[in-house]
Amino acid sequence: MKGDERMKLNQIREIRPQPLSKTALLLLASAVAGVGFGLLAKALDLQGGYLGDVFSQMSVWVLLGALIAVPSGSPFQAAVYLPVFCIGMLSAYYMMAYFAQSPWSSVMAWGWAAFSLVSPLFGAAAWYAAGRGRFAALLAVGILLATAAVEIVLFDRLRISDFICFLGLVLLFFRKGKFLKRTY
Repeated sequence: MKGDERMKLNQIREIRPQPLSKTALLLLASAVAGVGFGLLAKALDLQGGYLGDVFSQMSVWVLLGALIAVPSGSPFQAAVYLPVFCIGMLSAYYMMAYFAQSPWSSVMAWGWAAFSLVSPLFGAAAWYAAGRGRFAALLAVGILLATAAVEIVLFDRLRISDFICFLGLVLLFFRKGKFLKRTY
């Protein structure tokens, strides 16, 4: 990346260097959180009911991913922490499904694997979406619209839980005063 392009990106959001020890700790925390949420999601699936349905929706996982990506020190860190979270989540979810002899869809497993593969891009985009200026706002709106589109295509409609997750994303991305600041 050329110096001018890097400078423009730094105007959207400033990178905060972190010591290696903190980066390693956050990487471990991402993996542990992924395993924990994977076990929780499968346990809720096994019990059935509303929360099992909620944790099967994409919007919850997009919100959790954004909550991991946004406070990261850089887009690179966000792009690393998020797939680690996803791999932990998927591993725990499907291992628990295996040991519980619970049926699962291979189509859904491939879908979540694809989500994990694109999660580094989402992590970096979410990190910048919490920045300043028009490009950050465009990224934030794009994440919200893409999440809504996926919910409609995969799950036929938007649910109340989706709107709650969207509200969380809006609060995360559009904090007071940041939306209209110019960065050029």
